[in-house]
This record gives sequence, C-alpha cells and structure tokens, in this order.
Amino acid sequence: MKIKSVLGLVLVAGFLTGATPGVFLDGLEGPENLVFDRTGVLYITDTNHLWKYSKEKGLEPLYTRDPKTDGTSLCGIVLAPDGSVIFSAVTRLLKLGTDGKISEYATGFKLANGMAMDPAGNVFIADSNAKQIVLVTPEGKTSVLVKGEGAVNGMRYQAETRRLYFTSMYSGKVGYVQISPELAVEKIVPVADLGVGLDDLAVDSKGNLYVCQYIKGKVIKVTAEGKQELIAEGIKGPSSAALGVTDSDRNQLYLLEKGANLKFTGTAVLAITINPD
Repeated sequence: MKIKSVLGLVLVAGFLTGATPGVFLDGLEGPENLVFDRTGVLYITDTNHLWKYSKEKGLEPLYTRDPKTDGTSLCGIVLAPDGSVIFSAVTRLLKLGTDGKISEYATGFKLANGMAMDPAGNVFIADSNAKQIVLVTPEGKTSVLVKGEGAVNGMRYQAETRRLYFTSMYSGKVGYVQISPELAVEKIVPVADLGVGLDDLAVDSKGNLYVCQYIKGKVIKVTAEGKQELIAEGIKGPSSAALGVTDSDRNQLYLLEKGANLKFTGTAVLAITINPD
C-alpha cells in the first residue's frame, strides 16, 4: 500500500488548465465515493470495502461487501449528524453506527448511487436505474422526490442555499433541485450540459461545481454564473470529488480514479490545487 502527500507535486503543476492531479492515496479497489468529516478524516467506498483514512492510522477497513446481499459494489456514502456512516450497497442502504455495528437503513432501490445529506440528517439518493431521486428521513420514511431527470448519479447538498445538486449520467445534464424547509421541491434548475458519461461532483461555498466526466477522464469546473473550465484531464475514470475541509487543504480537490472503460480497476485518490475564485 502506497501513501504519500501530493502537495509538492501539485504546487509544481500549479493551476494549469487540463493539469494531471498527483496521487494522494493508493491501494483501493475501484473507488466509488468519498466524504470528509469535520476533522479531515476521509471515508471511502470502493467495490469491496468501506474504508476510513486518517494521517495517524492510514487506511482502516470498516466493512467488507457481502456479494450475496450487497450487489456488485458499494456506492454512495454520507456522514450522519450523530457520527454514523450511511452507505449504499446497490439495492439498500447500510448504517455503520458509532458503536461499530452494521444495520440496514433503507431498502427498495434499483441502484442507490450518489448520496447527499442535509444538516437535519435527511438523505437524498440518486436511484440511477429507477431514474429518480429518493428522500429518506432520519425516521426511515422513504419517498420519491424527483422523477424525469434521467439516470441521476452525482448528488451534493449545499445547506446555505438548500440546493441539491445532481448530475445525470447519459443526458450529461447538471442541475439543482431547490428544496423547501418542508422538504418539498420548489423548482428544478438546469446548470450545464457537459455531455454523456457524468459521475459525481463537488460543490464549494461559492456555488462552483466540480463535475467528474467519467467517460472523458476529465473534471470540469462550472461556476455559479455557468462558466466552464477544464480543471483536470487524463484521469482513468474519475468517479467522485470532494474538497478538503481543514485549514491546510481547503484549496485541494480530491478525486477518485475508479478505472477507465467501465473496468473499475482504479486504485487511487488523487488531489489537485484549485482556485475557488
């Protein structure tokens, strides 16, 4: 297992259009999704595992996929307000409690893919194969929030604006759902059309989006004004993105390299310095 900092590599590369990110963490198996907690500890799903990564302890496996009940891969992941980890195993959501025990959180999905959570603990799920966005409340109530946006994939919630950003795999659409305080859909707003093969995305505090183009091996920045900028290219299947959360890495964009051509043989977490302005 190879683990190294990329800060030196990234500073040399700079913020060049189409730059290639450096390796931050290696040794995964088709990494799918990632999320940071407030202290900078990283949680990652890949084909076979739920991982926890910290500078002090490195990679720690938290859960291993059961091929009899968990489908072909683990997928989306969010951190609940109580510190538990909720993650997708294709047709169901699992919860890793703070006591270390695994329980089933919700079921009935065709492909629970990207996931997001609001501060109250409501989970938004991109059910890709059902072509819908599903809401699961902290009490476990499940309802369909949005239909008609195609094979939704990426999912990120911005609490300040109550916007639920999403990508659609085949249509190439990026947009957001305006969520009311009562968890109703106020409107659905298109943001950009980036072409076929979109995966997950990240959003910063200014409303800039960083969208993974899995098929094209690129990451595109879409500003709040709709301007598009090539951030990185040459990535073998970028599947998800997240921004650093600590003072030392807030300008780092972390990317998962899942493996090109739908082979899902990627192994690495990549990182690149960005300019949120």
